[in-house]
Amino acid sequence: MSLCLPDRALLVKLFYQNDNSAIVALRKFRTLKGLRKGPLTAKNLQLMVIKFEELGSLNESFRKRKKICFCGSNRESSTSGGRGQIIQRAG
Repeated sequence: MSLCLPDRALLVKLFYQNDNSAIVALRKFRTLKGLRKGPLTAKNLQLMVIKFEELGSLNESFRKRKKICFCGSNRESSTSGGRGQIIQRAG
């Protein structure tokens, strides 16, 4: 089941309102929408929130346009977090 942008935004909002609890956020989302089963799992909601924090957007097309590779590029940008260096392609 694919989520539209307003539903993704609502899920992220519920996640933050409920002390970063994915399970509670999904339960409230299902209650609001009148669903018996959720559109995604708690783990997938956590991954969606992590990507939202990294990219600053919930838009699917925004994530697809971002080109990231791990070596042999023109422009470099380092990140903190212990994952080493991420190299970004220009343009």
